[in-house]
Amino acid sequence: MRDGIIANQIQVGAGGPGSFLVGWDKGVGWKILASLNYSEFWLITKNPNIKSLKDFKPGMKIGLPSLDGVQAIGLRKVAQKDLGNPTALDQNLQVIAHPLGLQSLLTGQIDAHFTTPPFEFQEVEKGGRVIIKSSDIFGKTSIASVFTTEKFYNQYPEFGKALYTAIADATKLVNEKTDEAAKILSEIDSGKVSQEQYKKWLNNQAVAYGIEPRAFLKCGAFMHEIGMLNKQPKSIDELILPPLKGAGGD
Repeated sequence: MRDGIIANQIQVGAGGPGSFLVGWDKGVGWKILASLNYSEFWLITKNPNIKSLKDFKPGMKIGLPSLDGVQAIGLRKVAQKDLGNPTALDQNLQVIAHPLGLQSLLTGQIDAHFTTPPFEFQEVEKGGRVIIKSSDIFGKTSIASVFTTEKFYNQYPEFGKALYTAIADATKLVNEKTDEAAKILSEIDSGKVSQEQYKKWLNNQAVAYGIEPRAFLKCGAFMHEIGMLNKQPKSIDELILPPLKGAGGD
């Protein structure tokens, strides 16, 4: 997604604070239009010998979606605290898409998986145990936010405003009319996941939705501290597009 925006092959993307901040630091010129959710991400294992990060041995694999995503940043934050070195487990990391990570954890091909809803719920339902929760690392965290370049937004401001409004309306629907949202999701999914299951996921305490960006400054400070960023954002206003002005965020 980042490469696509840099190459001008796509104009709007969505991702977490880590990858966004790396692009921002490198001068991609993008900013946040709206956040999508604050759902917790969990580090899950089925290995009975793993109780904490201290139990991971060389060769054990930890699956996550990218090496500069919010899962990787969170893992390094905990490694700094528990192991005294933020990169202590970097050799254990394996980049893997969430659905494939789910299957790999359940079949024992990886030892742990740092993932998001609904995959983490499915893994726990299949006997997985939660080792780390994101809420214990950076607090309320935007797992995914919509972003585009400032140049594109300024060229098509009406499109940007309309997309922001659509996201805000969808967020309100999910929060206030969960039954209707679950029905829509099941229909989009061609019934592969039932309305009841989507409702259960949406009502899980680990799931929350909102448009204000959260934990970007906390992630940015830590990434700068360990050398992943050359510069550190001091204010959320440095990172957001006009529709979010005054909406809050940290």
